[in-house]
Amino acid sequence: DPWGAVRAAVRHHNPASRVPLEVAFAAHTAGGWYAARSEAPADTYAEWDVDGPIRPDGLPDLDQDQPLPRCVRTVVRGHTVYESEDA
Repeated sequence: DPWGAVRAAVRHHNPASRVPLEVAFAAHTAGGWYAARSEAPADTYAEWDVDGPIRPDGLPDLDQDQPLPRCVRTVVRGHTVYESEDA
């Protein structure tokens, strides 16, 4: 549940522990590659369907009570490894 983890960081029950959405997103994506001391390959990514408002920076507005983004396709090193039936 990657977006659930991001939303949990943004909406932490302790306000002092909350982080901005862009920080939570970076930590959950590029941060993992950084921790592994590796660069994220440009041909490895996921595509998401967002049902709700999008912020000016392109990230979904997770402060609202709306469905989390839904993965519609995952590509690993240029090869599609997952594609939803309604993509």
